[in-house]
Amino acid sequence: MLQDRLDGSFAARARGLLRASYTLTDRSGTPFAELRARGGRVTLTAGSLEIEIEGDSRGGYRMLSGGTELARAASPGGSATVLRVECAGQAYEARLRLLSNVTVVHTLDGSEEVSEVARLSGGLAGRRYKAVFDAEVQGALPVAILVLYHSVTLRRRIYLAG
Repeated sequence: MLQDRLDGSFAARARGLLRASYTLTDRSGTPFAELRARGGRVTLTAGSLEIEIEGDSRGGYRMLSGGTELARAASPGGSATVLRVECAGQAYEARLRLLSNVTVVHTLDGSEEVSEVARLSGGLAGRRYKAVFDAEVQGALPVAILVLYHSVTLRRRIYLAG
């Protein structure tokens, strides 16, 4: 399984200037996946696996593989800096800190104990990211990738509006 092979981390580096396309690498710098935006379609390709990320009618995202939904994300109340993600029967909350380009993902299980599942940190320009995730939590990798996509998309919108 890809999540196990990555041993809890990956890096993402932008390709090109105008599109949200990233090469994802493991700890040794070996590419294992491509996250590409082309013609209004966003795909994650890792070997023979192809996953599509699409926007939904509520301004959120869905991660699909072969028509099966793997994860769903939405910003509660239209907040750009909070993202609620559902994956593998678990709910998560991602909080983005735009100035420092850091996102922290916690579980939402109703208890007072909050555990960090993933942390995404990026460079100032948003062209490089480092993700660390709990490899023992089922669904942590798809959540980290979805949060990466959200962060990249949000920073791009801010940059183009600025």
